Amino acid sequence: MGTNFASWGSGQMYAQAAKYGVIGGLTSVITGGNFQEGFSIGAAGYLYNDYAHMGGGGPKFPGLSTVNDKLTGTIPVDCSGSTDQCGAVMSRLAQTAQDNGFDIQFRPATRWEMFRDILSETTLDIKFFPEAPLVDGDFKGGEGGGGVMNLFGDRWNTDASATVAHELMHNLGLGHNDFVGSLMYPMTYSYTRDTLLPKEAQELTKAYGTH
Repeated sequence: MGTNFASWGSGQMYAQAAKYGVIGGLTSVITGGNFQEGFSIGAAGYLYNDYAHMGGGGPKFPGLSTVNDKLTGTIPVDCSGSTDQCGAVMSRLAQTAQDNGFDIQFRPATRWEMFRDILSETTLDIKFFPEAPLVDGDFKGGEGGGGVMNLFGDRWNTDASATVAHELMHNLGLGHNDFVGSLMYPMTYSYTRDTLLPKEAQELTKAYGTH
């Protein structure tokens, strides 16, 4: 599998395209049109916007760049959970940035940034769900990509504490690797570290450019 920077979010992207396709199709039916046509327009519109914004794959957040070989900038966060949940995630994000040698600041998104995000997807949208889905015999702690971080149950904050770090890296542009126990392995465990492999860190700093 290896680290796949350009297509890290292909599954997420097509799932989102399908969602917007269904919305487009239902809207078309409600307004007297054809479902298939509405679906096609909705899905194609999402993919076009995603491709234009991402440049066909790559860095997610335009506010980040590489300065002195260090990923630097600010990421606005739109957190939909309780004060305790949001506080825990913000602390975990800050710790992840520090542990990986990033100079990234995380702060609550303004109302304007939340509104603008509907079109440009420049904030990190964090959402919490009470139930953890069972995937391949294990409970999933989270999923992320495309500016979204979904966290399930309480696993992300307990026995799989690297989940937040893992999903953040997806949002920065990294895919999975084949090294069990590493941060970007598809499964996180109690012993998973929240730091990237050297090659992955180099890919990120290179991808965000040097300024």
